[in-house]
Amino acid sequence: MSEFVSAGRITNTHGVKGELKTEVWLDSVAFLKTFKKLYINDREYAFEVTGTQKKYALIRIEGIEDLNAAMAFKNAEISVKKTDALLPEGTFFIDDILGAEAIDQNGVRIGVLKRVLEYPAGNIYEIYGDKEHLIPDNPEFIVEKDVKNKRIRVNLIPGM
Repeated sequence: MSEFVSAGRITNTHGVKGELKTEVWLDSVAFLKTFKKLYINDREYAFEVTGTQKKYALIRIEGIEDLNAAMAFKNAEISVKKTDALLPEGTFFIDDILGAEAIDQNGVRIGVLKRVLEYPAGNIYEIYGDKEHLIPDNPEFIVEKDVKNKRIRVNLIPGM
């Protein structure tokens, strides 16, 4: 598991006082606000979210006070440390479950979780083994998620 998670990309500057328009890849701008530090090219920066603009966060990085200084960050990817996250009980970062062994309700290995497809209606787990399985992230189908041991238990139904 990586120590960091990609949190977004700085798409442009905003105004003349050094604010940065940032596309957020986390669940929400509100979640990004819970962090006090971000990382760009392995360098740590103190920051704050100063506002939102549609699906973007407007951020201010400590020490960046004008448009010229802000321009140097345009198109940079930002990351946050997972250990700095205040995750609710039972939640985790998606990349921490990738590569998990998937077993069915009979204990038979069906494959490995390769990707999580994120849709507005819910996530779909893409599992590859002898064949591809697309399984909704719903307690009816994904019975157990063991991030620590990289294992998920699924309830397959005919057609899955």
